[in-house]
Amino acid sequence: TAAGKSAFALLGKYSPKGIASGTVKLVLGNSKNIFQSERVDYIVILGRTAYIHGMGRIDRGAADKEFLLVAKDGGKTDTFRLQIWNSGKTKIFDNAPDAATMLDADTTPITSGAIVIH
Repeated sequence: TAAGKSAFALLGKYSPKGIASGTVKLVLGNSKNIFQSERVDYIVILGRTAYIHGMGRIDRGAADKEFLLVAKDGGKTDTFRLQIWNSGKTKIFDNAPDAATMLDADTTPITSGAIVIH
């Protein structure tokens, strides 16, 4: 995990033909490593929570990192969780490693900006 404040951007949507697309980007705290999605495989919206799954890369490495982003539009307090696995299915990043489940959205509150799910 990376220490310090991180910054992220995300967008997920389906085309009229039902094809998932989007972007997930995270600057990992003080390390300044950048995770960037290369493709989005699926998006699931359940109420005010979005689950975005796909593949990406860290810095200029191979695009062989699997990710799951869970973002919650919590009204007053929005939260997110990003988990990244390497090609061997070993988790290499989790901004909430002590969360109860891998789908837990009530983990890391964002301190500026907003998550809007519609």
